[in-house]
Amino acid sequence: MVALPFFWFGMAAVTELWLTSPYRYRLALVVSVNGTDFVAASVVEGRFTQKSPLLPQTRGVSVSFSGEAVAVDLGERGVLFATLLDVKRPFASGMWLASPENIVQSAFPRIAGEEGERGFARVLRRYAQGGEIRELRPDQLPLLVLFRDMANPISVEQVDPSNLERHFGPGAKLTRATIETVPVGWFPFNRFGLSSPRWLTGVPVTKTIDARLPWLASYRNQQLDGSRYERSEAANRLANSMNAGAFKSWQ
Repeated sequence: MVALPFFWFGMAAVTELWLTSPYRYRLALVVSVNGTDFVAASVVEGRFTQKSPLLPQTRGVSVSFSGEAVAVDLGERGVLFATLLDVKRPFASGMWLASPENIVQSAFPRIAGEEGERGFARVLRRYAQGGEIRELRPDQLPLLVLFRDMANPISVEQVDPSNLERHFGPGAKLTRATIETVPVGWFPFNRFGLSSPRWLTGVPVTKTIDARLPWLASYRNQQLDGSRYERSEAANRLANSMNAGAFKSWQ
């Protein structure tokens, strides 16, 4: 009797693991400055989990992800970041959703006839094999930012993908943006950060942002302007609306 609850919750955990559909995608940006191309990419993993019927919880799904922002280093011009946030825009039917939870759904069409949660899980299993690639328009991109002072988080500034010259000087232009599904590998071998054999480990999730933004961990529980919470009356609304989660997910 004492062991029964542990067995039950263990079975529930295994069931949710079985009902989890992981997938990985590579977001890549190409920025040209006076004819010289600067390229950067980041691999993010998403997990689509159907909740276990063995637990007393609301049925449905949960979505989580791990990974980090794309950082395009333009040398003395600065660094362009494609964050893990969507651009705040008015709601409209058919709007593009560029957050990690939704960007794959937005960029890639569903397979005909694959409806509902189970159908979407089948679609994700297909994407988990990799090999799907799409060009992204500027309005399909996540929030782009730069830091006027890389050591000062509050110096964050939103970047217009259609007008990089305004932020990075003459000759700067976003020439290409792509999203590509990449192999996710097999659990637990895809959890160790290994890069081979690729069919077993998958394409590793990118983990380099801490070296570029060493202050990041200090802002897990505070906004970039130093506030504990987001406030509508904040002097710097952009910095106040962002924290470390805009650049890295620890899940």
